[in-house]
Amino acid sequence: MQQELTLEFLPSSTTGQLLCPLCGTLFEPLDTVSLLDDGDLPMGYLCERCFMTGPGQAARAVRERSFDLYKFAEQARTDLPPGEWLTILQAIQKRVEHWNGLADRVEQLSWWELKESRFH
Repeated sequence: MQQELTLEFLPSSTTGQLLCPLCGTLFEPLDTVSLLDDGDLPMGYLCERCFMTGPGQAARAVRERSFDLYKFAEQARTDLPPGEWLTILQAIQKRVEHWNGLADRVEQLSWWELKESRFH
């Protein structure tokens, strides 16, 4: 059974750039950050674009990442020996399946579900 995807707002205690778990963008955190949770499992901090544009656009960004991985695999096919390429392709296929499943789940949200913050 899949857990619910929720957002939790937290004060930012991080310095430096963060990587959005959906679109893969590096971003500088603001004073308050939104942590994407899969049930009780933190997935990472959402960038402002994924948060502001909503689940539909964020799901498209995840699918773009999947497509980029397939493009990478296609390029690697010409650069690597067949055995190494097949190993990479299998790993990429698993990652793409994961990301596409995540995109499906995000796309089902009408908007971000908020989780009560434990840091009130």
